[in-house]
Amino acid sequence: MLNATDTVSEKRIDEIKKMIWEIFDIYKDGSSIARQYQLFQDMKDLNVEILANNNQFRLENKLLKQQLQDIKDYLSADCDASYLPNRMMNE
Repeated sequence: MLNATDTVSEKRIDEIKKMIWEIFDIYKDGSSIARQYQLFQDMKDLNVEILANNNQFRLENKLLKQQLQDIKDYLSADCDASYLPNRMMNE
């Protein structure tokens, strides 16, 4: 399973942690609702960024798995040495 450090820099993780604590502090003190809203919007934007990075990671992982399977198929094939799956030839 992926965690945040797989897809997001340490700097971004620290920003997220600071925002979370600021949200709690503002809520506890009864401070500005507008600031709470802005922090939640920032958190939402970071979440979208993390999801996009995770989707890219999954896509790359899927492509690597397919290439590995193509290589395994090639190595186990009983055909001539010039055989390569079309998918690998097109890349």
